Amino acid sequence: MSNWSDLPTEILNLIVDRLYYIDQVRIRGVCKSWRSNIYYDGKYADKLPWIMSYQRVGPNLIKINQFYLYEPSQKRKYRVETKIPIHIAILHASKFGWLLLSQITTLYSFSPSFFFFYCPFTNEIIQLPKLDMNLYSQIQATFSTSPTSSDCVVFVLNSCPDPKRIRVSTCSPGDTAWCSLLVNIDDCGWQIKKVAYSKGVFYCAFLSRFAYMGAYNPALQEWKIHPYPPFIIQRLYNHKNSDLDLIDSPDDENLLLSYYPSRERSHVFVFRFDQSQMK
Repeated sequence: MSNWSDLPTEILNLIVDRLYYIDQVRIRGVCKSWRSNIYYDGKYADKLPWIMSYQRVGPNLIKINQFYLYEPSQKRKYRVETKIPIHIAILHASKFGWLLLSQITTLYSFSPSFFFFYCPFTNEIIQLPKLDMNLYSQIQATFSTSPTSSDCVVFVLNSCPDPKRIRVSTCSPGDTAWCSLLVNIDDCGWQIKKVAYSKGVFYCAFLSRFAYMGAYNPALQEWKIHPYPPFIIQRLYNHKNSDLDLIDSPDDENLLLSYYPSRERSHVFVFRFDQSQMK
């Protein structure tokens, strides 16, 4: 009679994909073979997105030694004790079961230079090369696919001392250095609001008098700009306290732009971009 440890890996992972998260954690404790053969790709029996909560300690700064995860399907709350050697970091993006974080170099300079991935489900950490930045620069970052995928690209956009330029930086897990280039933009009191990824292109939402969105194709190292919908352009001129947000949907690769007439965000207008019309 065969042992449980002899169960083929393909069958084992098919079973795991149909379990809830807490049961996936428990099944890894059956034997050493299962612990090493069970892969993690963020699939669960429930398809509802999980909610993660954390403690904020300042603008964009969070405590990362402990997270809370809420499972909507079973209404369960889990506390996750991390193994990250630092206690405070900047959270840039979260998808595919991974967080993109950066460590601040000093307490008084909100300019991260060490980016890394962290998976709260497995406590796995993937380090990225050091990225030198200007102090007090505006920074937005995201990534394309799961960092365990061969086609994962990390994208960082940050401001420069020259207000007519921004810097675009990209790298992939396993790289030893970042690829960076400077991009010319209009100096009109702009602010980097959000970056997102869709269909091979990273998009950047700016809040400025010249209402446009930047688009960077890392494969071609090409930068383009696309105007916002007329509805938003007209209101950006008239509402000084308006706000923008950019949202990507990994499941259907849609790109959504949210416009808030006021910073209180009591109302929102959502637009879906058609990449086929972006020439």
